Amino acid sequence: MLSPNDRDGWLELLFRDPKAFNDQKNALGLGVRIDLRGVDLSGRELGAALLSGLDLTGASLAGARVDAFSLAMSRLEGADIAGLRAIEADPGPLEDVRLLRSLWDDITHFNANRKKTLVFVLADLSGAKLAGADLTAIAFPKSRLAGADLSGAKLDGASLARSDLSGARLVGTAVRRVDLSGARLDGADCTGSEFRNADLNDANLEGATFERTIFVACGLQRVHGRGASFRGTSWERVYPIGAALDHADFTGATLESVGFTGTDLSGARFTGATTRAVRFRDANLLGAALDGMSGDPPVFEDVTGP
Repeated sequence: MLSPNDRDGWLELLFRDPKAFNDQKNALGLGVRIDLRGVDLSGRELGAALLSGLDLTGASLAGARVDAFSLAMSRLEGADIAGLRAIEADPGPLEDVRLLRSLWDDITHFNANRKKTLVFVLADLSGAKLAGADLTAIAFPKSRLAGADLSGAKLDGASLARSDLSGARLVGTAVRRVDLSGARLDGADCTGSEFRNADLNDANLEGATFERTIFVACGLQRVHGRGASFRGTSWERVYPIGAALDHADFTGATLESVGFTGTDLSGARFTGATTRAVRFRDANLLGAALDGMSGDPPVFEDVTGP
């Protein structure tokens, strides 16, 4: 079995036996990315190869003939796709590859030419600069956006379910009706953003920063947010259920119509928070700081601690 970093070995196998290339690649699993950075695939007949899960940063595919549907599942930063040809009769997959490639360095082109409906499954845009991109209603399920900058991107109605946005930047971003269920946002910076009707169920928010962020009618069931910062945030009609928010920081937050049910809030800080219609039910508040809270007193039912 080839190592994912054995560039020469994978390239030789791709040219010699595309079926064996596919079999070995599939055996590695979906989460593994094969390093083919900077390789020269120009003019090659590659239609029999499944080109998903590859790092093709800086590679040349000029004039190559490919399975465009699978190629859209690879990293295309700086790749040369001039004259790229597709085995598909439908021009859609090739158009999608070109649009995905433009997200790396030509946001203006992407915004002007994007289709109303776009689905990029298992796309790799980790570290991409996507500020200002119109990603309205686009689906990026199970995609890589770790370290990407989506600050100010248009995300209304987008789907990022089970995608990796760890360490991503969404500063000052409107996150409205966005599906982030099961997504990784650990270590992300969402300072000053607005999450409205967003689905964050089962998401990982550990160590993320949401300072001065607005949450309205968002799903936060079973969310993992250990050590996340919610300082100065505003929560309205949010009901975390079965969540892990231990050691999270709600200092100075405004909470209205919020219910923490079956939630671990041990070591959390609510110092100086303002509350109205807030209920803690069957919650773990051991070691939590509740000093200096104002507004209507919260209701505590069957809680542990503080």
